[in-house]
Amino acid sequence: MRYSPGNMISRINRLVSAILIIAASLYVVILNREPVTIRLAPSYEITTSAGVIFIALFCLGIVCAALVAAFFGFRAYLRERQLRYRERLREAFYLNMLQARSALASGELGRAKDLWQQIIRREPSNVVARVELSKTLERSGEHLEALKVLDAARIEAPENAEVLLRAAEAHIALGNKTAAIDNLALATYHQPSAKAAMMARDLSEDLGRIEDALEYHAQAYKLSPSDPSHPGALARLRLRKLVKEHGQEPVALLRELRTFAKKHTDDANAWEMLAEHELAAGKTEEAAQAFVRAARLTKRLDLWYRATEIWVKEHNPDRALAAARAVSKDSQGIARIEAELALTRTLISLGMFDEGVQGLDRIPVLALEQDCTLPQDLSVEISLLKSICLSSLGKTREATTELLQVVNGPARLSTAPHEPRNGRMGVLLSDSKSVGSKAPGAPPPPRLSTP
Repeated sequence: MRYSPGNMISRINRLVSAILIIAASLYVVILNREPVTIRLAPSYEITTSAGVIFIALFCLGIVCAALVAAFFGFRAYLRERQLRYRERLREAFYLNMLQARSALASGELGRAKDLWQQIIRREPSNVVARVELSKTLERSGEHLEALKVLDAARIEAPENAEVLLRAAEAHIALGNKTAAIDNLALATYHQPSAKAAMMARDLSEDLGRIEDALEYHAQAYKLSPSDPSHPGALARLRLRKLVKEHGQEPVALLRELRTFAKKHTDDANAWEMLAEHELAAGKTEEAAQAFVRAARLTKRLDLWYRATEIWVKEHNPDRALAAARAVSKDSQGIARIEAELALTRTLISLGMFDEGVQGLDRIPVLALEQDCTLPQDLSVEISLLKSICLSSLGKTREATTELLQVVNGPARLSTAPHEPRNGRMGVLLSDSKSVGSKAPGAPPPPRLSTP
């Protein structure tokens, strides 16, 4: 058997150490020869040299120290083993998470669901896996199952803000707004956030809990004062509170709405609501002015049409046409075409049939300028309006030609009644029929102070 120099040196070192230990032990025994008696029990005692006793105690200390070291070493081994097992779990979770998220991104909802469930079976306390599983279930339309998964996640982490927010979203998807508010209230309590507060505010408003909504709005403003939606939300809530407080008193409500609208001049909702109540109270001019204010703020065509409709009925052609022209001026694309058609209806309702024909003839040209195609229903409506104008002007042959275009065209295949795309201005068409059927001796249509 061959030995390397290193092995020989190690053996020599061990031999020298053993010789030194034996020599030290003999020295201690020779130096302490006096007999010493140790009683281990009433009837059992040991008498030997003091040196031997010293050496035995020393060896016993070494044995005890070795046992203690072995105990703590075994505990360290178990702890290290557990840490390695947890590390393997984390690595497996990370890999499965990547696979599940990839499957979800590629639309493989079933595979993503199976992967998340595998992670949960391996690690039931994994809240992240439960939250992601709930998202997968929601995407597949299983909202109730997603809510059950989130309820299990709440048991594991009752104060987790993400779990509470996801549970609130699941309840909203199921239409349980009250339960959603409860989850959002817990989320704002454990971990305040502007998102949770604003969601709770909007849900409270939907349920008519205006006071609660104002409280949640105050929380949201405190957490995110720079959010641009806060002023509008606060004005809307205050307006709803005002309506709730004075809803049974029309006169008081109208007075408060006037004050509110003057104070919040940029609140379109206030102006629209004021216009409706002014109209209900018979204040047509004030209602039309309020509709115009709301229309300028929101750029909504239907509000312009409401104002135009009011002035037409009140025999104020100048104001009606001014409002109709304002609609056309502020619109683009197909909305511009619809606004121009509404202007033509206004002209027809005022008995201005020549101007109406000219306006209708301009619409196809305007469609080319706006780079848009006229929808079939608008083309049919243009032909019908043009036939009304021509018939009212006594041009029966031209009116018949327009009607034949409608009858012989693709529009005759449609059996559904036509509803004007511009909403509330459709009533002007019925007004135009009564104007067009005047008796020969009827007074001429009103002439405008402006062309």
